[in-house]
Amino acid sequence: MFLNRIFGRFNAYLNRKKGIKLYREKKYEESLKFFNKAINFKSTPELLNYKGYLLEKLEIFDKSLKTYNESLVLEPNNKRVIASKARLLELIGEYGDALNCYCDLFKLGCNDLFVYSKIGFLFKKSGNFSKAIKYFDKGLKLDSNDVWFLNEKSECYFILKDYKKALNIVNKAYDLEPNNLTTLYNMGILLFESHREKEALKFFKKALELDIENPILYSEIGKTYATLNNEEKASKYFKKALFYINNELNKNDNRCDLLVEKSISLFYLGKRDEALDVINKVLKMDPNYLNGIAYKAYYLKEMEEYEKSLFYYDKLLDLYNDEKFIKLREEVLSLLENNKKN
Repeated sequence: MFLNRIFGRFNAYLNRKKGIKLYREKKYEESLKFFNKAINFKSTPELLNYKGYLLEKLEIFDKSLKTYNESLVLEPNNKRVIASKARLLELIGEYGDALNCYCDLFKLGCNDLFVYSKIGFLFKKSGNFSKAIKYFDKGLKLDSNDVWFLNEKSECYFILKDYKKALNIVNKAYDLEPNNLTTLYNMGILLFESHREKEALKFFKKALELDIENPILYSEIGKTYATLNNEEKASKYFKKALFYINNELNKNDNRCDLLVEKSISLFYLGKRDEALDVINKVLKMDPNYLNGIAYKAYYLKEMEEYEKSLFYYDKLLDLYNDEKFIKLREEVLSLLENNKKN
């Protein structure tokens, strides 16, 4: 009996060693076989964590999650396994469960930039911006010059419509890294929303120098020129936006963000029916996609289909009660009433 235990441990050790070697060589299927053999001799949180990760790399996500859970039954507070489970849940889009795992790591004393970034980002993704800011602040206490945290915090204040605070924060990020693409983009967006379009253009164009094929930047520059009533330059940038958007959609045609930008370019270039078709595709994929609803409401208003536009503004306000959309709804209602009088 004693010798069996010794041989069992030795076999587990040898299989683990072989499994790690194959894992480092990225031979995941072969590696998994050896970890399974090692686990048959002795199941440990470490071996199960390796197995879970290999199943994750092989995109067998349900079995990977099951394996991480088995590991946590053996050792509920194993930080490495909790982190692995959190990563997998985030990968498969289970953001609420992923957030819970990262919060568990925080409770277990993992007070580092990585954990703060994940908790803050997932709170932001869930729409809880005040809690997101709280964790971004925790990260900034550890490193006040971390540009990623500054940009994320700035974006939260932007969504909360506190443009002054958002600009102050992104200005600091810009001082630290003047060639950071995210910072330049955020600066452009904030200046545009603050009705400082000419300044916004400078930052969008500087960002474009760093990423010359970025379709979103072409689209933002087109929108800015359109706001400045420069039709020639707006058309030029919307055409380029369409070119690069279509390139990206050829790789993945289910990106709602790019499809919305495509519809904006088409609508400005006078292809209104095509723009509406693209937006309808977005709303078929995700009926509650806010940007899709907002632009459909706007397009219908511009096409003088006021009743339909009002329907989509009402739907939008049910999901996101924003002052800007309230004013747009009132404008459509007024147009509809005037139309009925005439």
